[in-house]
Amino acid sequence: MKSEDDNERVVAIPANISRPKLKWKISVEEANKYGIDVLKGIIPFIVIIAMCFYVSEYITDNSEDIFDPNNEGDGENIIKVLDFTSDLFNLAGWIFILALSIGLLHKILGDVLLRAFENYNRARQE
Repeated sequence: MKSEDDNERVVAIPANISRPKLKWKISVEEANKYGIDVLKGIIPFIVIIAMCFYVSEYITDNSEDIFDPNNEGDGENIIKVLDFTSDLFNLAGWIFILALSIGLLHKILGDVLLRAFENYNRARQE
């Protein structure tokens, strides 16, 4: 026959070690540090995106200067190739934006879930 004492779980904590208290509030400093860390991580991607759109716009603006109406040749075909190249850089920029958005969403939601599990486990231990 089991007594009520068999269901209790005894946890031994040494006298010189205290349990950390749960933080139910997020400080402004902690939030700012998190934001700066995230921005440091995405700066290279933002630079790549800006470069893709800049190159696309540069090619589009300057492709018309190549065509000389007095010159018989492949000027129109070169413009088509440059326009296609410009569209590829534009598409690459949008793909990087999509990838960055998905990555940021994954990181932020993952951090939220991780913090929730950590707090839940610490609360259960108390």
